[in-house]
Amino acid sequence: MDALDFSDQLEWTAEAKAKLKNIPYFVRS
Repeated sequence: MDALDFSDQLEWTAEAKAKLKNIPYFVRS
């Protein structure tokens, strides 16, 4: 198994950013 995959990391960061953007909405509710 590879410890780190750049393509995988890019996808993870995109998901992380989306989740971080969604967090404020939950806080506002």
